Amino acid sequence: MAEINSLGWIDYLVIALMLCISIGIGIYHRFSGKQKTVEVIIISIAKSLSLSLSLSLSFLAKENR
Repeated sequence: MAEINSLGWIDYLVIALMLCISIGIGIYHRFSGKQKTVEVIIISIAKSLSLSLSLSLSFLAKENR
C-alpha cells in the first residue's frame, strides 16, 4: 500500500513560528507609527514586480541559449 506523506510536528512548529513572526511584525508596524500611505505601497509593489519580472525573463533567456 502506498505511504501517505504528511507533515510532522517540526513542520507544524516551523509554520506556527513563521505565523507568529509575521503577526509580530504586523503589530509592531501598526503601533510604531511608521505606516506608509497606500500610494507609496502601490508604487513599491510595482517596482518590485517589474524587478522580479525582469530577473525572471533574463533567467529564462539564459536557459534557452
